[in-house]
Amino acid sequence: YAYQLWNQKTDDISHSKENHQAEYQELKKQGLLVEADTLEEVAAHFDIDPAKLKETVAKVNQYAKDKKDPDFNHRAGLASLEEGPYILEKVRPSVHHTMGGLVTDKDTRVLDEAGKPIEGLYAAGELTGMIHGANRLGGNAIADIITFGRVAGKMVSK
Repeated sequence: YAYQLWNQKTDDISHSKENHQAEYQELKKQGLLVEADTLEEVAAHFDIDPAKLKETVAKVNQYAKDKKDPDFNHRAGLASLEEGPYILEKVRPSVHHTMGGLVTDKDTRVLDEAGKPIEGLYAAGELTGMIHGANRLGGNAIADIITFGRVAGKMVSK
């Protein structure tokens, strides 16, 4: 697991709570997200050493002040976490775009193991493979979905 920490000031910019209200409330209900006035309170919810959390936050605050992140080269601009209230979320990695999946041809027909189209089976979007190989750039799934979704729709309507 990892933990994602932000404060009210950064939420005022991102509008995460407002834009994802149902998900936000569900995460709170499941105990995977906590909102509190102090770092000690959010740390206690997840049994995190408050001194270590404060040490990390102090480092992030310094990076925000210096406008330079030597640890992760964060380029979008770091926000200060000097003031609460704080939101802390327990997170873990998950697959959001496959680097494999169904193999399709240019007409979005799904191919069998011999490379032959399977009659009447078309696929587009994140369940298809080979477009990006072993890696992809963030946001590319949108272009895939629109482009190959349209092709698949045209093929099915024939």
